Amino acid sequence: MDDGHAGYMGAVRWVSFNHYGEPESGEARTMDDGSVWARIAGPDPRGDDDRWVPLLDQAGVEAAGVSEVRFHDVIMSVSAGKSPMLPDDMRARFARTDFILDMYESGVYDREEAGKKLFDHLFGKGRAQMDSGN
Repeated sequence: MDDGHAGYMGAVRWVSFNHYGEPESGEARTMDDGSVWARIAGPDPRGDDDRWVPLLDQAGVEAAGVSEVRFHDVIMSVSAGKSPMLPDDMRARFARTDFILDMYESGVYDREEAGKKLFDHLFGKGRAQMDSGN
């Protein structure tokens, strides 16, 4: 049902790198074969002019012309239409929860590690750190 509310909130895996000596940055995507590509967004909001740059092959070796690959987890929130804006602390909590779940679903965290991180984030030291503003 379309109620006029649209939005996205979560952590995005961002990458900055040099491509044939020129600095680039974009959203990092790990493909089914294990290789990593960067999606460089163009000005067209439909994404018709986005570029895809191979960064790392399945063995983690940098692609030709690529150097200084650095990954960053970026918390982002996008809203459109009548979507309500949430307070920054609430968006950060949702984004952290989503990030932990994504890491579990992608196999980075096993069940035990993801459970511990979620518990700490929601009920333990992670919550206390966020509440204190640290």
